[in-house]
Amino acid sequence: MAGSANRLGISNLRLDSNWAIGYNRLLTNNICIEEEMKSMNERSNRLFGTALFAILLLLGLGCTQSDNVAAPVASTQISINPQRLPAPPEGYAYALWVEPVEGDPIFIDIFDWNSELYKFTDTTDVENNQIEPVWTLNIDVLHSSYAYLSLTIEKLDEFTDTTEMGPVMLQSDIHDPEEEPIKMVFPYNLWDGTGSFCVETPTDKNSNSNDDGGIWFAIYVYDSVLVNDTLGFLVSTLQFEDRELEIDTTYWVCNEYSGPDCIDSTEVTSADPYDWRIVDTLNLEELANTLDTIGYRNLDTTLIGNVFVSILDTLTDGLGNDSIVALDTLAYEYIRYDVVATPVNVGTTNRIDTVRLIITPSGTTAVTATIPPFTDVKWFFSYGLRARTVFIDRFTDAFDDLPDLQGTDWHYKGWVISPYIDTVTFGKLSKPVWLPVQYEVFLSPSTGGMISTGSFKSFYLPDDENPYSMKGRVPPYPGEDFLQNLPGGHPPLTLCDAAHPAVAGGTVFITVEPDNFESDTTNFPLILMTGGIPSYQNVSNQEWHSQIFDLINRFQALNDDPHGWPALLVTIDRK
Repeated sequence: MAGSANRLGISNLRLDSNWAIGYNRLLTNNICIEEEMKSMNERSNRLFGTALFAILLLLGLGCTQSDNVAAPVASTQISINPQRLPAPPEGYAYALWVEPVEGDPIFIDIFDWNSELYKFTDTTDVENNQIEPVWTLNIDVLHSSYAYLSLTIEKLDEFTDTTEMGPVMLQSDIHDPEEEPIKMVFPYNLWDGTGSFCVETPTDKNSNSNDDGGIWFAIYVYDSVLVNDTLGFLVSTLQFEDRELEIDTTYWVCNEYSGPDCIDSTEVTSADPYDWRIVDTLNLEELANTLDTIGYRNLDTTLIGNVFVSILDTLTDGLGNDSIVALDTLAYEYIRYDVVATPVNVGTTNRIDTVRLIITPSGTTAVTATIPPFTDVKWFFSYGLRARTVFIDRFTDAFDDLPDLQGTDWHYKGWVISPYIDTVTFGKLSKPVWLPVQYEVFLSPSTGGMISTGSFKSFYLPDDENPYSMKGRVPPYPGEDFLQNLPGGHPPLTLCDAAHPAVAGGTVFITVEPDNFESDTTNFPLILMTGGIPSYQNVSNQEWHSQIFDLINRFQALNDDPHGWPALLVTIDRK
């Protein structure tokens, strides 16, 4: 029993021990589980904090950015590459600007440019050391608040305010150069323009003299107009005719006493040119008091004092037809009348009355006669007409699709180069940046003497002045006759060779020039149109002829073109 008890006790002890061990292991396991759960909670908290920090960091940095979103930049570097850019005239320079959407322009720099040496220089550098055409601005030029890049032409002695731009010569809107290259060109479209000129001298008032001494930017037609002139007007008395004193007042047509006309209605037919109205005449005395004899009125309804009326009109044919633009002044002699009344004596005694008017260029004379009672004076009137053909110098529009430059800082100017103009007395060409062969093709002879036809803003109006014209008949278009007041007292110019009538030589051309540039001896080197002066046989005046000599548009600004207008290629580097 004891052994059994001991074994039982041992068994119990072992059971207790095993239970205790099991309990301890369970406790240990629980502790481990709690520790693991605590550790897991800490890891979870760390992971959550890390994730939250990452999210906040991404939000703070702006998430993942796409490549095409512009990053903030501190500065912009602008560089320019000129094409056909002429050197500015003496005393002038170019200035580069950024024009904002609102506010004053941002001045970048003013500089000189040598088109032959292809280098930029500082305007204040007397040694003309080269500068690089690269400028750094502390702004983001591609920001939406900036609108244009502009190159202006500035007169150095007037350039004192860097907030005021001179005439803009080249310009481009500001856009991303990766989407489209930035190319600065002239700000007004002149490419579609067409035009022509004629070689005539209308201001000497002779269509058959000085045929080749003037240039006008218009079409010329030696035209004709049919004219009907009034040659004379006659009123005559035929006879006296007695009449009975049986008067029905409804048959009388009389003007008021101050009006001075009266006529027997029995003499009136619908074809007669009378301006009459019915007057209720109550008695013979009233009727007699209204009598006057003959009233003349001209077209303006005033009494004629001078029958021969002259019309002086340089814009119409004198007959009110505005479709004909004629420089010749046409004088017309004509008479218009309203009423010629019959002298009537309805009194009881003889009456002295006017029976006829004698009309001459110097005035009108009344012829009177003694009219017996109850008598009509029979009369007639007549006038003569002469139809004749008048030849006129007629000028009409010659240009299309070229803008009016009113309100801009630019104007047009016409020029003539000719081998028959000497280079000592007259001006000389400022060449554009074209290949030399282009000068001789389009401006031949480019070495000849040169003179200007004048500056203007519109091709449909006269130019600013005509210092060399005779001012007798000046067309309403730009141009000039070179007939008087020429430089050095030079005689009238001849632009063609009459001794060799089939030979042509010389050039007519039109420039576009800034308003701050004025010169009568040379041009601003922006040449819009050119055309060759024709031969003498093509310009000498002949009956029923017209003139229209074409000008060729040179406005193009293609890359690497040997001739045309200037351009600036722009590179932008944002940092």
